[in-house]
Amino acid sequence: PSSCKSAILQLWLLTWAAVTVALTASAVGSQATDTATAILQPPPVLVICHERASELRRALHSLLAARGASPHHVLAVQDGTDEDVAAVVRSERIALVQRRRDPVADDPARGQGRTTAKNLGSAASRIARHFYFAIEAAFEHFPAADAIVVTEEDLLFSPDLLEFFAHALQLLRRDQSLWLASAWNENGFSGRVRDAHRVMRTDHFPGLAWLLPRALWAEELRPTWPSGHWDWHLRSLNASRGREVLFPEVPRVYHAGRSGTFTTPQMHERVFSRMVLHQDPGFAWREADFLAAELAAYDAALMRTTLHGSVHIRHGSELAGPITSLPGAVLVCWHHTNPDPRFAMHSKPLAKRLGIWSELQRGARDGVHDLRIGLARLLLVNLFDPAKISERSSRTKAVWFRGMQRRTKWATFRPRAARVFTSARELAYEIDDGTFCTVDRSGRPEVDSCYA
Repeated sequence: PSSCKSAILQLWLLTWAAVTVALTASAVGSQATDTATAILQPPPVLVICHERASELRRALHSLLAARGASPHHVLAVQDGTDEDVAAVVRSERIALVQRRRDPVADDPARGQGRTTAKNLGSAASRIARHFYFAIEAAFEHFPAADAIVVTEEDLLFSPDLLEFFAHALQLLRRDQSLWLASAWNENGFSGRVRDAHRVMRTDHFPGLAWLLPRALWAEELRPTWPSGHWDWHLRSLNASRGREVLFPEVPRVYHAGRSGTFTTPQMHERVFSRMVLHQDPGFAWREADFLAAELAAYDAALMRTTLHGSVHIRHGSELAGPITSLPGAVLVCWHHTNPDPRFAMHSKPLAKRLGIWSELQRGARDGVHDLRIGLARLLLVNLFDPAKISERSSRTKAVWFRGMQRRTKWATFRPRAARVFTSARELAYEIDDGTFCTVDRSGRPEVDSCYA
């Protein structure tokens, strides 16, 4: 009968549909597995070195202890031919490329035992040339790699460093608003970071250990590589084109070098020694950690934070009060502070109190610093508008406004009743003396950091 044939046909169609769905699901699952496997394949690592053999040995031991690391996926590029450095590289069975230095172009003249501005300029030029040479050598050495991790000889690394970069590379491919990823949080000081799973965004290039895609190098950075201060160049809008850098809240790299061309032992003690390095060997990144860092999701989360459930600080003394002991509390400080270093007197008092960089662009995104204070989360939202500075000032010092070419878009989310501090200095002055200090690496208060 026709009804029986119809029922058989329907049953056959349902069976075929079920088989098709199962096959599709299997293919998707297989593809997802392949993708997951690909994500876990870390990009190769470039180690840029010069003549610090003991620091290089420490850095290589730390790097090779990271999960997924292999000597065959590491290339050391040496500035010069120091034999002690070369011996360290070879002892780790790592490939070595040496750049023979130009005695005229590469060696800055030393004046009266002092490091002069001219000398620093020459050193910056030498370093920029070596970075260019090293990056070219790395992409030639790893022809199949679509990205490399750029590191230096005076760094230490987290066990999950390469896994972070493997996941970050996938996100850079999907999110066109990103262009680089770094393992360093410029404000990753003790007491200012907590969530090891959180991935953040900044418009200020952090450096230290960073992910460089091959296409970006070939199409944009290689043709425009500067003759000096390559890191400043990567912080310019001409280079970034408004794109952002991915980084972990808790740093996965630590600056261990106590001295260098632009680093002194005093600076190391004051800044780098207070930085956190994530060292949990059992930590594992989750895909959700990076999905939350995609542009739309990241902005939506910040919008919910600034609009709902946050406490808008009305007096600086609140930051020294019990509210910072509330787990999950979100505190928002709106301020109006010129980021130009010529007016650093407005930002240094608060930076000293919080124990962060006094250069307001470092670690910020669109004028917003996202930090930890006690058990709470602190958002410092800078409402400064570069468009209102004089044309002459803008012309002469535009470089210092790098990522702040306009007023932050988050200004529109400020409640009318929320106070705007006239500067970061005003906020610092209102924090009670002696009740708010930064802490050293052991967690003890640093008395000198308490504002007097």
